[in-house]
Amino acid sequence: MESLGVWMETVKEAPLFWGSLGLTTSIWLLDSLYLTGRERAACRRMSVPAPLAGRVSQEDFDSAREYRYESLSFSLLKSSSDFIVSTGLLIAGFMPFSWHLSGQVSEALGLPPATHPICHSIVFMTLTSLFDFVSDLPWRIYETFSLEARHGFNKQTPAFFLKDQIKMLGVNLALVSLLLSAFLKVIEWAGDNFFFYLWLTATASSVVLVLVYHDFIAPLFDTYTELPHGDLRTAIEALASSLKFPLTKLYLVHNSVRNSHSNAYFYGWGSNKRIVLFDTLLDAKLREQVTSETEGAVAEADDQAKAGGCSIPQIVAVLAHELGHWQHGHVYKTFLLQQLYFCGIFYLFQRLYGVDAIFEQFGFANERPTLIAMTIIFGYILSPLNTIWSIVLTAFTRRAEFEADAFAVKLGQGEALCEGLIKLSADNKSYPVHDWLYSAVHHSHPPILQRLAAIRSKKQQ
Repeated sequence: MESLGVWMETVKEAPLFWGSLGLTTSIWLLDSLYLTGRERAACRRMSVPAPLAGRVSQEDFDSAREYRYESLSFSLLKSSSDFIVSTGLLIAGFMPFSWHLSGQVSEALGLPPATHPICHSIVFMTLTSLFDFVSDLPWRIYETFSLEARHGFNKQTPAFFLKDQIKMLGVNLALVSLLLSAFLKVIEWAGDNFFFYLWLTATASSVVLVLVYHDFIAPLFDTYTELPHGDLRTAIEALASSLKFPLTKLYLVHNSVRNSHSNAYFYGWGSNKRIVLFDTLLDAKLREQVTSETEGAVAEADDQAKAGGCSIPQIVAVLAHELGHWQHGHVYKTFLLQQLYFCGIFYLFQRLYGVDAIFEQFGFANERPTLIAMTIIFGYILSPLNTIWSIVLTAFTRRAEFEADAFAVKLGQGEALCEGLIKLSADNKSYPVHDWLYSAVHHSHPPILQRLAAIRSKKQQ
């Protein structure tokens, strides 16, 4: 481990280091400052857009605009702070310092780095994750108990929040440790041409995570119950049956104990599909019917939820949209695109892995840790590619949303879908006006005004 003085002398003559830092700085400036500035300017509109006139009140529009502006301001402040801190730590040599410290901890645990390199990497990952968790916690506390609470969304108590954060940290550390161990072992075993085997491992891991997440991980954080029999369940099952959608389970997740945001989705592979509804998606009448058959604690939390939610026809229309994703194979197409990208990015990682300058200019003159190579190459050198890929994937998912909307229209659900989207937008305080460039980069779902126009155009065809 070099002293700070030696490190600072080394970094002065490190074009790769400064070049990588320049790229990440440029991306941050364009995204967090320029694009966010454009989006904040879009919040200046004071009147309800014509397509929403009569359906969204001026009061609700002003409330959504205020929520959006405050959320953007918070995001800008947090991203600026994160960037300044992370950049300062990188320049000060925090990465090699943390690696050296993790080696000492590993040694103290009876796992010398020389003979237990994977354990050394896991200790490094754990220490840096704990640092990130502690430094990010004040931001999450403010967002939950100030920003979200002021706008009527937060339903968590401090004890619930703390318990949730600790569980999340524990699950993340466990999963990342397993994945990291597998990746490092594959690289060690496969030799110089490891990228293909690394890609296969990543693909297999993605499939396993998808299979186990909803049944074993998600229930650690939220309560899932079978949607009780009634008009809503009957309508959903009729929709699934008409499309030959292999519905095996229909769940209600009690999100109202966490916040008032609402959603619906399906998951599962092959012929084992499940649909999940947030309890906050249901209007007051439906919530009363459903919660009468759940435990009192959940019903009490639901009673405190924000008034709103959708009717049965609106929920069915929203689910018709979701099943449009299934009909068009969007989940599988997205998965395939992601795996192709991972294959390419792992190949580039293999080519760059043997470049000594990468280690030397980031403070590792005498060591070549694989985890450090991953951190530098994926996090800095290839960051422009990651940004470009994110924009490409966003464009694909936006197109998929339009296709799913069109599918719902073909089922005769166009008007109900419009009503459902407007209701969801109002309940979630989704401001309907966006800067086109910011939206193209950040929004996987097209803005509601574009979706309403596309749905109405499709209905007229």
